[in-house]
Amino acid sequence: TSIDTATVARLVPKWTYHSGVVGTFQATPIVVDGVMYVVTARQKIVALDATNGKVKWTFDSGIGTGNPTRGLAYWSDGRERRLFASVASYLYAIDAETGSSISSFGDQGKIDLRANLRGAPEDNVFAATTPPVVYKDLLIVGGRVAETTPASPGDERAYDVRTGAMRWRYRCRQSVPTMKI
Repeated sequence: TSIDTATVARLVPKWTYHSGVVGTFQATPIVVDGVMYVVTARQKIVALDATNGKVKWTFDSGIGTGNPTRGLAYWSDGRERRLFASVASYLYAIDAETGSSISSFGDQGKIDLRANLRGAPEDNVFAATTPPVVYKDLLIVGGRVAETTPASPGDERAYDVRTGAMRWRYRCRQSVPTMKI
């Protein structure tokens, strides 16, 4: 209530965070319990104290591509607090308190999103540029595939938030309508 048309011109920044990373920043930060979680332009995840901008921890997958990552997903059951970050073709589970990878999730803390599509994972092209959707105990994942043939399937998939096991898949079947002229 203290900010209105008469007072808005007097607002000044309280703090600023500089990641030190060159690149295009496209992510929306999230704030949970006084901690701001940010994805840098090189896919590092940073936890900041939301009141003063001081770094609490940084998670670095080691991949650091130039592909956009537009944010994080958050999940908690009241005991555990997890972040989920898409980096290139992988989905990482990160402990929201410590910034450590959760090794019991997927394969040592990550899921290869090229798997469970068609053939060997390394033969597929799949990039997750947006965070998964959290619904109850599921992570629903979509992504980007190649735009030329033969492209990997763009199946929507759901994974268990605790184990990373795939729970379901929606196979997109595109039919091209025929036109009579």
